[in-house]
Amino acid sequence: MSNVKGTALSPIDNFKHELQLAAPMIQKMVPAHISFEKFQAMVVMAVSNNPKLLECTPASLLRSTADAAELGLSLNPNLKECDILPVWGPHGSLAQCRPRAGGLMKLARQTGEIADIYAHEVHENDMFEVEYGLEKKLIHKPAPGNRGEITHGYVVWVSKEGNKSFEVVDKKRIDRAKSASEGYKAFKAGKIKSTPWATDEGEMVRKTAVRAGSKYMPMSSESDAFRRAMQLENEIDAEVHDIPAITLASSNPEPRPSSSAQVRSLEAKLVAKEPETVVEEVTDWEALAKKLRKDLSQFDSSFDTLNQWLQETEDVRATIKDNAPDWHAKLHKVIDDRLTSFLV
Repeated sequence: MSNVKGTALSPIDNFKHELQLAAPMIQKMVPAHISFEKFQAMVVMAVSNNPKLLECTPASLLRSTADAAELGLSLNPNLKECDILPVWGPHGSLAQCRPRAGGLMKLARQTGEIADIYAHEVHENDMFEVEYGLEKKLIHKPAPGNRGEITHGYVVWVSKEGNKSFEVVDKKRIDRAKSASEGYKAFKAGKIKSTPWATDEGEMVRKTAVRAGSKYMPMSSESDAFRRAMQLENEIDAEVHDIPAITLASSNPEPRPSSSAQVRSLEAKLVAKEPETVVEEVTDWEALAKKLRKDLSQFDSSFDTLNQWLQETEDVRATIKDNAPDWHAKLHKVIDDRLTSFLV
């Protein structure tokens, strides 16, 4: 990109130019209470403050900008509502719109169904009690001084009718969310120098709790932004390598084969898509789990078909759980979200 004198534009000026070209589309997404000029200024400031974003693909940077516009959250770091961050992807650095816990709770309040909402992380030295049953109860008293490692997170919300409820996430669920993060995996592999899971674990735990609780919060027709934020988070979690979907069995399936036979059958389908690939004796559990996750995309409108698929893959999913629990957890996060979508 060059200006009229033939001098190459700087990366930030080039982004400003591309943002201006996309303005007619993005402007339609910005909520009425935010001027488009103010939104543009926030985006440019966010990119200027994080030059790594300019190394991301232009398409991902514009997409993340559009996502931020649609949510209507502030990109001002002092308000801690939303960020546009460079993240490690399979094909290099990508820009992603990432609502923070505070932003998600703001959107929950804006639905009109939530009168109050807050989230906290719990440390090992805190006093923390949870009771379930006919009367739910949660008590949390932070320890003075050294609170120790984080063990839980929780979100509490109050409906407009005054009903109170909460959701707790334990260490296992927190670790599952952490292990699902492409950024954390890249950080552990030394591909990037920082990740929110390393620099601000409390924020990520609170966000995990809000996401878990969102499935049970009352929703209304005014909840579009909050729903979109949850959908955006799920899309980020589900971004994997493109793997062909497994073909569903016929409507009159034969007796179910053993789990080992199902694994061999699914492996054979993987090999059929990649005829030149050398197959190792060890099962590629990652590819197998991703393939099952990809298959879930075809169950947008048919609960019965999804239920049949769950029955047909029960044994192979159990085998994945025994051999690769982390990938099993990722797979079942997508399954849980898909089941929840039928109940909304």
